[in-house]
Amino acid sequence: MTYLDLARHLTTVSFALCALTVVLVAVGLIAADRRFINAARRSQMAIAFTIAGSAAGLVAGFFNGAYGVQYIYSYSESKLSPFFKFAGLWAGLDGSILFWALLLAIVGAVVAFGFHRERHHPVGRRLEPYVYIVFSCILAFFLGVMTFEASPFRPISPELKMMLGRAGLLGPGDIPADGSGLNPLLVNYWMMIHPPNIYIAFVTYTVPFAFGIASLLAGEHGTYWITKTRRWTLIAWLFNTNGCVLGGLWAYEVLGWGGYWAWDPVENASFLPWLTGTAFLHSVMIQERRDMLRGWNFFLVSLTFFMSIFGTYLTRSGIVSSVHAFASGAVGDWFLGFLIAVAAVSLFLLAFRSGQLRSPHRIDSIASREAVFLLNNLILIAIAAAILVLTLYPKLSAEFLGNPMSVGVPVYNLVCTPLFIILLLLTALGPGMGWIRTSPKTMLRNLALPVALSLPLAAGTQWLSYVVIRGGAHDEPVSVLDQIYPTAIVIFLGWLIIVSLAWEVFRAVRSLAPTHGWPGGLVRLITLNNRRYGGYIVHVGLAVLAIGIVVSSMFRITREVRIEAGGTARVEPYEIKVHGVEEGDEPNAYHSLRLLVDVHRDGRKVAALRPEKRLYPKTGYRHEPQVTTEVSIERSLAEDFYVYFDRPAETSGYILTIFRNPLVNFVWLGWITMLAGGIFAALPLRRRRVGLAE
Repeated sequence: MTYLDLARHLTTVSFALCALTVVLVAVGLIAADRRFINAARRSQMAIAFTIAGSAAGLVAGFFNGAYGVQYIYSYSESKLSPFFKFAGLWAGLDGSILFWALLLAIVGAVVAFGFHRERHHPVGRRLEPYVYIVFSCILAFFLGVMTFEASPFRPISPELKMMLGRAGLLGPGDIPADGSGLNPLLVNYWMMIHPPNIYIAFVTYTVPFAFGIASLLAGEHGTYWITKTRRWTLIAWLFNTNGCVLGGLWAYEVLGWGGYWAWDPVENASFLPWLTGTAFLHSVMIQERRDMLRGWNFFLVSLTFFMSIFGTYLTRSGIVSSVHAFASGAVGDWFLGFLIAVAAVSLFLLAFRSGQLRSPHRIDSIASREAVFLLNNLILIAIAAAILVLTLYPKLSAEFLGNPMSVGVPVYNLVCTPLFIILLLLTALGPGMGWIRTSPKTMLRNLALPVALSLPLAAGTQWLSYVVIRGGAHDEPVSVLDQIYPTAIVIFLGWLIIVSLAWEVFRAVRSLAPTHGWPGGLVRLITLNNRRYGGYIVHVGLAVLAIGIVVSSMFRITREVRIEAGGTARVEPYEIKVHGVEEGDEPNAYHSLRLLVDVHRDGRKVAALRPEKRLYPKTGYRHEPQVTTEVSIERSLAEDFYVYFDRPAETSGYILTIFRNPLVNFVWLGWITMLAGGIFAALPLRRRRVGLAE
């Protein structure tokens, strides 16, 4: 038996352990015997080790060049670096399902260990067996998909072996001499970090879902399940945020179109659970504070898990066309059936327990923090619903109208922009609201100064973006109503969020300053209520990101220029000079054609850019040579000067596409700020109500 055979058998053992866990739980519940539940806990932990062994075997196959395995042959080759051989674990459909199962098993083992540490908690003891059932059923689904439809350990097909033999590409033992290689677009460092972030996010959303379903099954409707899963949900949200933005960075730096978000169906698939997960994170605060929205929170956590599986379904079913999607196949039918099962179980349990989920409290006033949070929830769900419909519209129109109709970026922007503006407004109003009821006088006092300060800040940002960076020029005529007004609204609301939060923190620290001093008061305030003030940092990051998105999208300049070797071209206020090309070979990788471009401004050289074309030679059977483009970017806080080497001109010279993207780095700065705030909020610091902190 080879190590790959052992790895394949370990997936079967893992499936058997999932079944054993369910049986042990069932016997323990029927017999009211905790010994069986404890055994199920150990079984849940053991699954992580068996699946880890299976994944390790597949990775070893990549490193050892086991090209007799179809999956390894399809996503690797001898000249691939070790980093990308390791990334082969999630590069394709079959391996990505094993990777998902591995992450889910690890998370399940951590949850089981947590139950072991708190095994005497009465509510935890009642929820524990049902949590294991949910985890085991979800794991069994992924292991079943691997076993029957998408095993990464299948040998190459006889047809492929025959074709390789005819081409003289078989080595000793009728094993391919080399693999067909990874798609050159994926030979990028983002490949190592972007997909795992999305997978970790989607898998971690399983924890609040499992606890929520367990609470419904056990009839425990208090806040225990929220308390135990709050940090898990925040961790999932952080990785989800990371994955969305890193995907945008990949598109920005690899695809060469000068943008970072195109409402691609697979981009949308990662964004949908982010929206519903964000709604859940806000909504649980209302239940913790006022014991409201119990049923709504169960619905949101189920919807978030559903969206994470739906995103996986989109990328693996073939129902949408995307540069990011995997090939279609019968796996899509498995995921569709699983989605139906998840929806049916969740809705049935919610309906069954609906009478017990009613809260004795109601929202007393629209001018209250809980009302703003609820409106925030509704807007987030509305955005998710709009994106979902627009994503599926080409498929739906083909099925029901007989004519597939595509939906472009302008339609997404038209539908979603007003909703995002309302969301920003609610984010700005939230800090000035109190619980239960806020008087108009209090609202005016809390908002007057932030509004007064935000107006000149927004005007200055608009002027900087439109007049200084852009120079007042347009690529094509755009009306003031279409461009200036929406941009100004978003910029103003972004600054209003930042200033409102700063004003709220200032007021809180001022109340502590007489006792602890200003620095000491600030430290005491944010460390004793890191959840709240970490959330404030996240909101600041969201505001910065929103400003970056709207300015870089609305005021971007695009120019296509043709330049002779040694010649110059003008893209105001810059002058571009091409000195020629450098050609070279990266050993065992690609042939490079690198353009030597200098950028001057006011007679001073400000950048030396090196956009290039890369030719990857033919590898494997029927794998044609591929050409990719590497962009070159000169970054600054004010703008990116972005050069794409389009192609050599038909006669002589070169054709370049040049983008000036104002404030695009606010997008990445906002992302980093959001991550910092989320991490700070997740820290296990001691919480205490201090002054205006809660």
